Amino acid sequence: MQSKFWWKITNKEYIQLLLSAFFGAIICLLSTTIGNFILIEIRFNLIFSAYFGFTFLITGVYILIRTKIFMNTNHITQWTLKQKYLVCFASVIIASGLICFCLYFDQKWHEGLNYFTKIPLYIILGVSLSSSICYLTIDLINFIFSFSQNVQNRTIVETPNQIISFIFISSLIGFLQGLLFSSLDIEDVENKTVSVGLILFEELLLIPFIVVLGSVGGFLNEYLRIKGSHLQSYTFEPIQDPFTDEI
Repeated sequence: MQSKFWWKITNKEYIQLLLSAFFGAIICLLSTTIGNFILIEIRFNLIFSAYFGFTFLITGVYILIRTKIFMNTNHITQWTLKQKYLVCFASVIIASGLICFCLYFDQKWHEGLNYFTKIPLYIILGVSLSSSICYLTIDLINFIFSFSQNVQNRTIVETPNQIISFIFISSLIGFLQGLLFSSLDIEDVENKTVSVGLILFEELLLIPFIVVLGSVGGFLNEYLRIKGSHLQSYTFEPIQDPFTDEI
């Protein structure tokens, strides 16, 4: 029986939430910095353009395939209710791969584009980079902590609600990153040194937003990890087991 006061937070949980908010801000700041320099390399380096083009395409297709595998139209579960978010996320990543290949085949293709066309393209790239870097970082942390935590404890990001909140926060950060990157015309600068200077200026503009979003994301993720079982109803799917049918 669930307690009527499940929403109450103990002192230990409060410390966990604060630490998660702090590390969430750090992870998001690092991912933004890395993402900005990757955008520069994609712009100037053909190898980077091809590499990230293939990476984004493979990642997007993989997510779509996994989403299709787990989709069950006969039974409504936590995952089937959130399939559309994962499909949209995978579509954005695939679009980023195509943009990288456009830069690979013609690095000056974007010079004739106006802001209404150029900004959405780099927003898509920013969203994909931010989400990918954050995901890899958290996945690495999950892997490291899996050696020391108990089996019954949840990993850092596990439940559907956590994954959706992660996608939302990281995508919003990528949106801001791509918006500023393209608005400052960093991609049109031919001198790489000048581009790095503009990147640092962009970082200064982004820091307040990234710190707030990262802190909120870390806090929310930990709250869902601790109290998430009270905020969602678990629906079990029947398992088709030939051995059980025979019995």
